[in-house]
Amino acid sequence: MAEKKNSWQAVKKSLECYGNPELVGVLGELHALSPANRDFIEARFLEENDGDSNVLARYKERIVKYLAPPNPWSNNQPISIKEAKKAMSDYKKATGNQFLLIDLMVHYVESGTNFSMDYGDMDAPYYNSLASVFGNALKLMHQFPVERVTPYIERLRTVVKKADGCIGWGYADEIEEMLNEAYPDR
Repeated sequence: MAEKKNSWQAVKKSLECYGNPELVGVLGELHALSPANRDFIEARFLEENDGDSNVLARYKERIVKYLAPPNPWSNNQPISIKEAKKAMSDYKKATGNQFLLIDLMVHYVESGTNFSMDYGDMDAPYYNSLASVFGNALKLMHQFPVERVTPYIERLRTVVKKADGCIGWGYADEIEEMLNEAYPDR
């Protein structure tokens, strides 16, 4: 770890000598280098409001790709909870936008629930992941006025209704209880 820190210190010192045009050029090269870099740089520097954007949409696509792939058996796309959660983590690191992170988390839960409804029952770790993200979204929502998060409450209520009686492993009961505790009057 010390070597990594020393390496960054050397890079940082070198960067301090660059002018703005040179730094912009380096960022442009990083942007072109990989899709992950592109997504990070665009998420960090493009102005986002509280609506959907192309940047947020790309993170949503990553969640679907790994958590709820379309036609999963014909495309041989493995489900990877780790990679789906990484999309949320990457977005959070890139933007720090807590409100739009809620949107991404609700999308995660919606996608996973819909996938299970379309393709059949999944395993316990899959539902544990959905319930965990559901709970974390509720915690994050409490940082905002209820009027602002009402659309997310409604989307989560829809998830609960879809899961009720159709999905096993206690998932529906768990998320219904969490939502009713967090927003009993909604």
